[in-house]
Amino acid sequence: MRRNHLVALVAGLSLSGLGLAASMASAATIGQPSNTAFLAIYGSPSANGKEPVGGGLARNFGFGENMLFEASTVKGIGRNIEINHEEKTSESEDDYLGGTLQSNRTGINNPLGVAVQFVDFQDSTFGGVAVPHYADTNDRPWIMTICAPGASECRVDPLLTVALAGVDVKIEDVSLDLGGTVLQGTIWGNWINGKGEKAPPCIKLENRPAKAGADQTLIDTQGGVVGRPITSIAGELCLISANNDWYKVGSASKEPPITIENK
Repeated sequence: MRRNHLVALVAGLSLSGLGLAASMASAATIGQPSNTAFLAIYGSPSANGKEPVGGGLARNFGFGENMLFEASTVKGIGRNIEINHEEKTSESEDDYLGGTLQSNRTGINNPLGVAVQFVDFQDSTFGGVAVPHYADTNDRPWIMTICAPGASECRVDPLLTVALAGVDVKIEDVSLDLGGTVLQGTIWGNWINGKGEKAPPCIKLENRPAKAGADQTLIDTQGGVVGRPITSIAGELCLISANNDWYKVGSASKEPPITIENK
């Protein structure tokens, strides 16, 4: 059986060393070497039965692991996000994407979920002109689903009859304003497992896979040729913070390898 695991692993540590009980064999787990689970708003309770708090308590009250990603070629963190549309290129030299972990366990072959709460573009241009870029995550949070790299039976799109080879990440409900040109739709990518210090997990953006629908990409909805899809997208967003489970401040750091595994 294949399962998704997002786990902070130390070198040589096996999954059995995380203390997973036999009764949990049918579900994936998000955790740390100390067996402290990454907190999630929705998902099965952790082994101690006390967390996560939330997920349907009266007013949908809940807490989740905040995961902050950055893309900046200049800083050596991933790669700048570039979007080609209507013969013009959008590029930002420092991008941030912040999301909240929604599930800390999933069933067999199901992806993990992250709700994107904000996206911030710094030093952005479109067609060579410096213009502010904006992202709307307020009306509708972007929904990111993540499968383990190379997990052939895990689908990031539930409507597809087969998994998409080489595509581990799907971000839906995306809305971007590139200085007056509004793009909405879907972004695809691949999850790159982390290896610890100076090698955090990353999301590498990819063009729409051939087996996905033609409308499953970013499409112009205002300000340009309405209905026209983007030509290409590229970039790499890497984790720079996850509460106190992954961070680096000055000389102090906690940077264990964070991976998603299917096994």
